[in-house]
Amino acid sequence: MSKRFRIFLVFAACLLFASVGAQALTLTQAKIMALEKNHDVRVWMLGVDAARGEYKSKRGVYDPEISFMASYADTKTPVLSAFIEDGIVNAEVFSFGSELSGKLPTGTFYKLYDLEVSRTETDSPLESLSPSWAASLGFSVGQELLRGFDIASNRVSVVLSRKNRDISVYEFELMVAKTLFDLERSYWGVVAAAHDRDLEKKAYDLALDLERRTRIKVEVGVLPRVALTQARSESAARKVRMINSENAYEASMDALKNLLVIPLEESVELLEVTDSMPTAYEPPSEAVAVVQAFENRPEMRRAEREMEKAQALKTFYSRQRLPRLTVEGRLEYLGLGGSENPDRLVFGESGGVPRRFTDSSHAYDSIVDRDFPSWSVTGKLSFPIFGRKAGGNYAKARADYDRSVISYQKQKDTVRLDVRNAIREIASSQKRMEAALLSTNLAKEVLGNEEEKFKAGLSTTRELLEAQRDLIGAESSYISAFASHRVALADLERARGTMIESNYFLIENHSDIGPYLEVD
Repeated sequence: MSKRFRIFLVFAACLLFASVGAQALTLTQAKIMALEKNHDVRVWMLGVDAARGEYKSKRGVYDPEISFMASYADTKTPVLSAFIEDGIVNAEVFSFGSELSGKLPTGTFYKLYDLEVSRTETDSPLESLSPSWAASLGFSVGQELLRGFDIASNRVSVVLSRKNRDISVYEFELMVAKTLFDLERSYWGVVAAAHDRDLEKKAYDLALDLERRTRIKVEVGVLPRVALTQARSESAARKVRMINSENAYEASMDALKNLLVIPLEESVELLEVTDSMPTAYEPPSEAVAVVQAFENRPEMRRAEREMEKAQALKTFYSRQRLPRLTVEGRLEYLGLGGSENPDRLVFGESGGVPRRFTDSSHAYDSIVDRDFPSWSVTGKLSFPIFGRKAGGNYAKARADYDRSVISYQKQKDTVRLDVRNAIREIASSQKRMEAALLSTNLAKEVLGNEEEKFKAGLSTTRELLEAQRDLIGAESSYISAFASHRVALADLERARGTMIESNYFLIENHSDIGPYLEVD
């Protein structure tokens, strides 16, 4: 029978046997509901989205950036000159600029183009052109040397954000596994509490029945009056335990509803049964389980990423102790053009404005024809005199890395201990169930014998009450051991890191969290 078909049968059974007015839940249904509605799961999903967005943002640091600039200025400038009678120069300047710039992980920074165009119109007789057009087109490229000449160091922010993105996925996986485990623990806690409630109700009913029979025998003189007092005292004590068990059941059910985001006032019925002894489970060897846990536990992968982050920062701050040396080369073409200023001053027999500048289009033609090229190379060396900041940052990064290595080893020890405890608890709960089942069967025989003896007048009220208490206690111990065994099985899945894998069918087909468990 396929797994998909078994899931279908579970849901069909739920629809068939669910009581009117109560929401019937199997463990499978509860898991699906938790994956869909649990608040912690939803919050951590958003955390994964945030980390992925942060990583995308950090990668954008190497995206080229294009910019545009425009400005207009109307100026009135005081000038002390014998050629300007009123000492005022009026000018209107409009300028436009654009550039495409960026940087590379190699420490290279560039401007693919840097264009500037300006138009100036003035009444100054000292200017030959008005309006005049000036244009420039430049190209530049630079390189970080020494400190910045390292791809790993330059990409440290991207690397850290990628590690953080992976860590967010592992933490979400951890939250999903924890939610599924908490659900199993809460679910079986409700099952055990429901059985305890029923047992205490049964015990109270038995005590009332025994009180009634004892009263009859006291009235006819078969039993002393103290027997009735004992029966009434036991009835009162069992009523208190029944009330306490009802409160414990309601509290455990409310906790389960809260985990599943079900309104507290809504009625819920669990469909699991514990009447039969579960099949004996043979857990894997501790060595095999530990190896699986090291490979699968999200805590281990998170610790690995934390160690890798610390290593990246250690490398980065190690290079920050070097001087910073930058070299930049620039090539630029200039252009000038416009209309001759009719008010310009002419000295002697000097000619007019050269024809190559007497048209505004000449400003652009000069750039296209590369008539006026210029180039430059600039180098800059800088370093802190004492270097205390860089040295302190490196010392901190080195300590953080050493600490992450120790934390990784500690996490391995914790995982190994979790696996060991989980395997031990499975064996222990299995033995407790076997012992409790045997105790229950024997207690039933004892109670049957005491009932016959009590009817024949050969047993006291106290002895019958003790037999009843022993049976109720044995049945309660079995239910507790059964629930503990189921929780222990789930705990081993958690400890081995296979909780997600064992529930992957539900995750893939009945929830929207699957893509959030994948590391890109």
